[in-house]
Amino acid sequence: MAITVFTNARLIDCTGAEPVEGAAVVVEDERIKDVLRNGKVGPQPGRVTTLDCKGMTLMPGLTDAHVHICAVTENITDQHRFYPPSYIAARAMKRAEECLMQGFTTALTQFPDQEFTAICLSNSDDVTAWSMTRRIADLFLAKDLQPLAERAAVRVASDIPEAKVPETELQSAVGAYRLTTTGVIWKITLEDGSLRLTDHLLDKFRLRPLGNGRFDPDGPFFYATTQFVFARPKPDGPVLFTSEWEEPESRGRLKFEPVQLVEPTPEQLKAYAGEFVSEELAATYRMMVRDGALWLRVNSRRWEQLDATVRDEFIPHLREPFEGRMIRFLRNERDEVSGLDIDYYRVKGVRFDKRK
Repeated sequence: MAITVFTNARLIDCTGAEPVEGAAVVVEDERIKDVLRNGKVGPQPGRVTTLDCKGMTLMPGLTDAHVHICAVTENITDQHRFYPPSYIAARAMKRAEECLMQGFTTALTQFPDQEFTAICLSNSDDVTAWSMTRRIADLFLAKDLQPLAERAAVRVASDIPEAKVPETELQSAVGAYRLTTTGVIWKITLEDGSLRLTDHLLDKFRLRPLGNGRFDPDGPFFYATTQFVFARPKPDGPVLFTSEWEEPESRGRLKFEPVQLVEPTPEQLKAYAGEFVSEELAATYRMMVRDGALWLRVNSRRWEQLDATVRDEFIPHLREPFEGRMIRFLRNERDEVSGLDIDYYRVKGVRFDKRK
């Protein structure tokens, strides 16, 4: 048994207490045995190593609060081109185990209206961090929060009988729609008398009509209570599309706005060719037209094909679950392409200028 004693330290114990000067910490093998704020260490058994921490600060180790478990290579975008999902999943599981074995699971729950945040760091299998944050909030916000009212069970969409809807009514929902939160585009088409959804990953699902503009999306990625709702709020306005669900522990609503897709000709694509530079990222995006499509090369990486969406906007041709890039070209007062900006999930508007 090895004993290490840290003495004369400026102690920050991360409990919210003020720092303490002249504190001592006793470590037995690899575990903290005692924290002595007064700095007085009694007799210790066995061999003792003493470290004088005068002028130093002693505090618990910090763990990474933001980690991408599935980022198993340095280039998150390219890893899906070179490795199968099974390999990425296996590596991700290993990394998750490594994070857990480092000692801490962290959970954060926020209540913006009450200006209250609960954070729990747990290194015990008996303490579930995300459950503990809710229990903490129950204690501190007991006077501010009311118990959720009992909600009537919502009928599973697949249990609702299919309705007969004329094709003319179905046709009104056909089009492309952009999700307002992330910008991804879903397409609704009419095939063999039924509406079908093609999502941003090019997966297809039949929409089973329920009547009154409501549809049951037939796919494994939707909640059982999910319904698609198509409505025209104004007689002369566009059709709006929402996805709604109401589960026992989750309810939500996604809003989509109609967009007009474009198919630029090879001649029109030439306007986007050239080099685009970001001084901030020290990166160069090269654009060229090949085989009737626009292609992109980032620095010295390989070329990748892009697909047009709306005017002056492109997305990668190879669709992957974690691929969220949207490239939007910018024009000057003469309607010439002068630059581009890129959205990548929460990162918005990264600017590149066209090299002259």
